[in-house]
Amino acid sequence: MRFANFNAERIIPSPLKKGATCPYCNELVIAKCGEINKWHWCHVNLEECDSWKGPETEWHLDWKGNFTEEQQEVIIEKCISEYCYNNKDGTGREHGIGHAPCNHKDCSDCVFVKHIADVRCTYGTVIEFQNSPLSPKSIREREEFYGNMVWVLNGETIAKNIYLKERDGYYSFGWDWFPKSWKGVTKPIYIDMQKKADEYWKKYLKAKDSLEELNQKPIPSSQEEETLYDDVEEFYSPDDRYVEIEWEMENQKKRYDLVNGKLFLIRKIYTEGKIGGWGKLVSKEGFIKEYGRYK
Repeated sequence: MRFANFNAERIIPSPLKKGATCPYCNELVIAKCGEINKWHWCHVNLEECDSWKGPETEWHLDWKGNFTEEQQEVIIEKCISEYCYNNKDGTGREHGIGHAPCNHKDCSDCVFVKHIADVRCTYGTVIEFQNSPLSPKSIREREEFYGNMVWVLNGETIAKNIYLKERDGYYSFGWDWFPKSWKGVTKPIYIDMQKKADEYWKKYLKAKDSLEELNQKPIPSSQEEETLYDDVEEFYSPDDRYVEIEWEMENQKKRYDLVNGKLFLIRKIYTEGKIGGWGKLVSKEGFIKEYGRYK
């Protein structure tokens, strides 16, 4: 996590700070301030903290850092009792005949639960950044608790097998080995496509290196080429190889430009048969501006 409490203040990790505590469970935390990973706080004992929160990756910390400190790691407390009047949808349900609506004070029916939202935006929307698998029950609990929320999934882990096809400004998608626990999701899903972009860029550079390597090789004469490939049924001539590499470079560069700095917002997902659907690409900058803005 990025923040801890120290002398009634919210502080970021520092090698000199000792005695800081977790804002949620008040347990001791230690500043991890190495030279490789981003600086963060780590629990001495995680057992008493929020059961919804596990170890965070660099990807989590990077994403949260795009929002203001006040919007990050916000503790949200709610009454989850099914008997609580204030949890209903305005129908005016009371605890029982002759009872006044609940005000959460001195009420034996109220059950309070609190959780740490990765980000809670100015207008109340919660953003949950998810890097690892969740059970259907965990997904459902989070969506019911937060209500107004969106998911951002890591395209390197959970959504690594998604692929896009452009269609009239929108994009259809397929998703091989789709994680079935996400079939019942009811809140918007954004997929961080940056790792996909990085993957395409690496393939582009690899093809570029291959082209440079090919340019440095002497071109054999027709007779030498015949002798070289005499016992091979199928082979590429230098011209064929140039065309193949140039196509690969163009294709990977196009893919990179398409998703670099983008998130894919799933608008519709079809879970019967082969998993697929459609959605649209939005810029990471636009996403942060939309959800992180102030009134």
